[in-house]
Parts: sequence; C-alpha cells; structure tokens
Amino acid sequence: GEFAPGKGLGVRNCAVRIASRPDSFAVDCWLTVVQPLPRGARLLRPAIGRVLSDVGMIILQASDLSVRQFVMVGAWQEATCRIYLEVGEECIVLPLSFRGWPGSVSLRVQTSDPVLIHTAPSECFTSNAWSSMLELSAGSFQTETSLKSLGVRRRTNHHLKIKKGDSDKINFATLVLLEFEGAILVIIQNRSPNSAVLVECAVEANHLALHTARGP
Repeated sequence: GEFAPGKGLGVRNCAVRIASRPDSFAVDCWLTVVQPLPRGARLLRPAIGRVLSDVGMIILQASDLSVRQFVMVGAWQEATCRIYLEVGEECIVLPLSFRGWPGSVSLRVQTSDPVLIHTAPSECFTSNAWSSMLELSAGSFQTETSLKSLGVRRRTNHHLKIKKGDSDKINFATLVLLEFEGAILVIIQNRSPNSAVLVECAVEANHLALHTARGP
C-alpha cells in the first residue's frame, strides 16, 4: 500500500479482512504495519529532512464494526498488534497514519494456522473507524480495564469551564486525553447543539496532526 496524506485514514490499498476457517481451529495472529526506513534516517532531524511517518492500525469486528484493537506508535518504523480469532471469526484490519508523507507501507500478517484473507477498500470503513476512535473518548465507554485491552493505556477527562456572554461559566465541553504506546490523542467534545467552542491548546510533540469535522 501507500501513504495518502490528508485522505481517509492516511493509508490506502493496505486494508484486509481476515478470518479463521470455520472448519479449523482458533488462530493466533500477529499484524504489523511496516514502512521502509529512509536511507540515512538515523542522521535526520525534523528540522533538517524527512522523518518517518506516524503509523498505527485500528481493527474492527466484522460482525458489528465495533473496535477490537487500536494501536498508535507515533513516528516509528512499524506498529505491531496481536489478536486471537475464534473459529469462524472475522476482523477488518485498517492501517492508518494521521500525518504521513507520500511513500510505501506494507501490512504483514503472521498466523499460527492458515486463515482467509481478502483485500478491503479502506474508504468504505473510514467513517466507522473515526466513530470507533470517538467512542474510546466517551466517558461512559466501558471501564479503564476494557480500554487497556483495546490498546488505550490511560484516559483522562478535563472538563472545560466556558463563559457564555455575561452568564456564569457553564460546562458543556470536555477535553479528553487518550494515551497509547507511542502517541497521545486529544479529543474535544462539545455537547451543546447550539454553541460552538474555540479551544486553544499548547502541545509539545515532535509529530503533530490536527483533524476537525472538515478533515485534516
């Protein structure tokens, strides 16, 4: 596949549907998104030249398109995830990149037994993937233990005090921090159907991407 900056999940021609055989056994699967290491990459710095794109993957349960696993490792050469497929179970594997540069990327699949694999058009599942990411930030979403099993190391909610006109400060927006292995996802939730929210954030990072309802 290849990185597609600013389009969909940032990666195209690399998504697959993977299923264990209905007449076989449960399968242990290792999934790895790999990008080639640029020549001389150890000498590069963000201010000097090209660095690695951020990589990750989101795995959806094929039966209801709910999130099964979410992996973000930041700007690293590869992102790896291990899943266990019951007999006849099917998942959709969607590699992603929030801020990548044009270039090639591959998905490597290693399994303990033979499986059924078909290519999948990632654009058909883009909205489901984004919805799954937002569900992880919902305060009512399962428990912290469940979040860790999906790949989220920690979730922190910060309720924003917003002053509307001359009225007292009201609370209808929340800043949610989702911490992963090599990345942090910051999500602003605005629960008001009638009021827009302008939020200013100071973030220190060596790799930053911003997405809104209008796209990147």
